[in-house]
Amino acid sequence: MLEGMTGCTCFSALRQLHAFFSAWYRGEEADLDTLRIALGESFRIITSKGNVLDREQTIASVAAGRGSDPS
Repeated sequence: MLEGMTGCTCFSALRQLHAFFSAWYRGEEADLDTLRIALGESFRIITSKGNVLDREQTIASVAAGRGSDPS
């Protein structure tokens, strides 16, 4: 997603993702496609427990956490 972006465009993309996560975890209206579009096909993340999640596992994990922090 960030490849070839200018600094300003990159900042805007990051702000959109932040807004998505904030709304998602509060249980507000948010489109999971925002995350799907942002994560590249080869996306991987290492969790704090040392587990490696691929793109689909990450999306599933985020989907399962919807509304988990309503504060």
